[in-house]
Amino acid sequence: MRGHNANVRTVALSPDGHIAISGSADHTVKVWDVEQGVEVLTLRGHTAAVLSVDISLDGRKALSSSRDHSIRIWNLDCGAEEQRLIGHEAAVMSVKLFAGGRSAVSVSEDGIVKVWNMLSGTEAASFIADSGLLACAVAGDEVTIAVSGLKGQIHLLRLEGV
Repeated sequence: MRGHNANVRTVALSPDGHIAISGSADHTVKVWDVEQGVEVLTLRGHTAAVLSVDISLDGRKALSSSRDHSIRIWNLDCGAEEQRLIGHEAAVMSVKLFAGGRSAVSVSEDGIVKVWNMLSGTEAASFIADSGLLACAVAGDEVTIAVSGLKGQIHLLRLEGV
């Protein structure tokens, strides 16, 4: 599948495998019909390279993070940007949705982990690491988060009561 005008930095698949989303250095997120192998939507709004994407369990929403310090929530039914999450002061290297879809976690080169309330678009919690962060993952229990850092470390966080 071709469509981006620069390198593709990230890709995610819907749980049923029918939809793929990709993010690129061309500042766009593309939505793909996997079975047909064709581009369905181009999502525009980021002003720098897209570094991470994720897709909801129902395949109707996507998240993207970028070097422009923002996270965007996209409606995949119509291609509209629903919300912009602002709070990091450097490139947002990774963003992941919690399985339930009500929260997301992001990490940035600014060394901060942020947990977001997806209903309100507000920050629910934040944690400061000793260096910039590169990637994040959320366990199925929606309590445990793993993040990786620029200094070769992995941090495990437990979100009790968040």
